[in-house]
Amino acid sequence: MGRRRGKTTSSYTPRQQLELFYRRVGELAQERLLLKGLRPRLSLKYTTDDGLSTILREPDEVDLRSFVLSFRHFFAKGEPVHLYSIYALCDRLISSDELRGYARQSREHWKEALTRSGIGMNFNGREITPEHITDLWINGHYFHSDQDKMRELESLMRFDLKVSRFLFLSFLCDATRQVMYLGDVVGVGLRKGLVRELPVAGAGG
Repeated sequence: MGRRRGKTTSSYTPRQQLELFYRRVGELAQERLLLKGLRPRLSLKYTTDDGLSTILREPDEVDLRSFVLSFRHFFAKGEPVHLYSIYALCDRLISSDELRGYARQSREHWKEALTRSGIGMNFNGREITPEHITDLWINGHYFHSDQDKMRELESLMRFDLKVSRFLFLSFLCDATRQVMYLGDVVGVGLRKGLVRELPVAGAGG
């Protein structure tokens, strides 16, 4: 029996996508990891006996796995609530200039987080962006859906597990702030009737 698939983006009206996004943000806000606080920290330690070592403070792995399951809805391209899709819908549907301005500011922060978050990482002369390392951790580790990504992540982990892990966790922190912020923007728009209705594609008279 085939695996059931969720709705695709085209299965929703634009307003339904915003409503689904708002619900997903509410679900993310209830994740135990977020309630506890996601605060990774990477520090260096030097002793004359052991030399230089890195120490990573990271969250409980069970909590993190559950959190990633919810977070990936906003990160994975093709998902109805992928953040870039929601930013575009805010531009089209929200009638308030002020709210659209807040959404645009958030989009700039999101774009920055995708390219710079936490610390820089260079592997074999190649700059590893937070977006790329997060894709590797999500699809090559937590969901094991892409063997090429699994192999690339294993190579990075052999190079420096803690640095690649910290870059991933730092991005989760920065990205989640924008998800929650945009959730507030969309929530205000929905509650105050500031979201326009657009005709469904193909409907006409």
